[in-house]
Amino acid sequence: PALAARLMMDVYRSRRTFGVLENKLLTHSLLRRLALPVVPVLYGAFAAGPMGEWQGYSRDRLIEALRRHRLGPTRAFVVKPASDGTNWGVLLMTPSKWSAGNWTGERVADEVEKWLFARLSSWGQWYEHRGVLVQRLYTDDAPASAAWPHGIAELNVLVQKGEPTHVRVMAIPKPKGDGCFDVLLPPSRRRGSEASPAEGAQPWP
Repeated sequence: PALAARLMMDVYRSRRTFGVLENKLLTHSLLRRLALPVVPVLYGAFAAGPMGEWQGYSRDRLIEALRRHRLGPTRAFVVKPASDGTNWGVLLMTPSKWSAGNWTGERVADEVEKWLFARLSSWGQWYEHRGVLVQRLYTDDAPASAAWPHGIAELNVLVQKGEPTHVRVMAIPKPKGDGCFDVLLPPSRRRGSEASPAEGAQPWP
């Protein structure tokens, strides 16, 4: 797996890649057309110009979208790159953080423009289509007892050749030093059942 990942990254770093599944805007379009549930995109745009249903980036339209949806002073939201890894470039905003930091729509746009037009991703990948999207927190409609930051977990599933092989369960938000564990799925447990954390669970980090 390590060699395969290195070879894949060597390709990604040597030439432009279209990156459909690595691009949150293109994936959002695909999942909606498959009638799968997705978190609505309140503002989405590509850096180089419009493509499909997504417009080209406009600083004014980004700021207007924040105002129209009352994001920041009233509602929590997240801004993130359309294509990048880990949490690089992600801005998670709550009303308390907005007020305490004297945030404005113009300041949000400034943060976005620090990475939006970068040639390479934080992983060194050369993406064909850079972009940005704004969404409300997906836990906004959760019951009060389970709303962010309490009681929410996120699952990342690694699939190899059509088979789930590895699951990472993460607390949201992740506490420093812990907050998630890994489950390696043995072949006998990959279809029709779930492995318990005791089966191959590995603490993280």
